[in-house]
Amino acid sequence: MRVRRFRALAFSVMRVIAACVGAVVVWFAVPFSPVKSEFSRDVERSKSIAITPTAEVFVEEDFASFPEAIQYYVGRNGFIGTPKYSWVHLEFADVDFRQGKDGRTLKIDYDQYNFAAEPRRLAMVESAVAGVPFQGYDYFADGRGGMKGVIGKAVTLFDECGPEMNKAALVTYLAEALFIPQSLLRNDIEFTELSEREVEATFTYEGITVSGVFTFNEAYEMVEFRTQDRAVAGEDGTMTQVDWTARCADYLPGAHGIRLPRTFQAVWNYPEQDLVYFDGAISRVTFG
Repeated sequence: MRVRRFRALAFSVMRVIAACVGAVVVWFAVPFSPVKSEFSRDVERSKSIAITPTAEVFVEEDFASFPEAIQYYVGRNGFIGTPKYSWVHLEFADVDFRQGKDGRTLKIDYDQYNFAAEPRRLAMVESAVAGVPFQGYDYFADGRGGMKGVIGKAVTLFDECGPEMNKAALVTYLAEALFIPQSLLRNDIEFTELSEREVEATFTYEGITVSGVFTFNEAYEMVEFRTQDRAVAGEDGTMTQVDWTARCADYLPGAHGIRLPRTFQAVWNYPEQDLVYFDGAISRVTFG
C-alpha cells in the first residue's frame, strides 16, 4: 500500500514539474515581453511628439555657421536636398557584445531609435544566455537616462539610473547626432573647430553638460567620437570614469542616397588597453 502511495505521489510530483517546465518553455516561446512592450510604447510615444515631416529639405545655408568639417560631412554624405527627418531607426543583427573585461562575448540583436526634436534615444537588446532569453533596454528620454536588464522576461538583473546614467546616455546621443542632422540645428549644441578634421561638440540639456570630439577622415566621413563623459559600472556597482570611443566605418549609400556607416564599435579606453565591447553592423536604416 505504501509503495503504491509513494508511486502515486512521485507521479503527481513529476506531472507538476513537467507542467512547470512546459509553462516556462511556452513563456519563453511567446513573443510577448514586458520590457519589449515598454520599449515599443516609448517609441510610439516619441514618434507622436516628434516633429511631423514636411516638404522642407536641408540646404547648405542651414549649416553655414558650422565648422567646415561638418559642412563637408552633410554635403558629401548626401543630406543636402533630403527631408529634415524627425527620427532615424537603426537595426543591428548578430552583434558581438563583450560582458566586461573578463566576461564572455554574447551575440545580440540591437534595435535603436534616435529622435531630433528633443534628445531621445531608445534601444532594445535581445539575446539568450544558456537558452534563456535576455532583454535589455537602454534609454535617454525626458532628461533621464538608464539601462535595464531582464532575464527570462521576468527577472530583473539590473536597473541602473541616476546622474551618471543621465550623463552617459546624453553623450551617447551626442555621439550619434550626425546620423540625423536635424538634431545639429538645436541651439544648445556648441561646436568648436579643433583642426581641419576634428570638431569638439558641447551639449547642455536639462542641466546636464557633456562633450566629445568628432574625427573625420579625408572623405569627411565621421569615423570616431571620443569623450570623457561616460562612466563604466564595476561588478560591485561603483562607477569609474574611463574614456569612451565610438568608431564607425564602411559608409554606403542607403535610403534617399544618404550615406551612413555600416560598421560600429563601442570601446572603453582603459589605461592598460582598449576593450571593444560592441562590434556590429547595421542591417537596416529607416528615416521618419
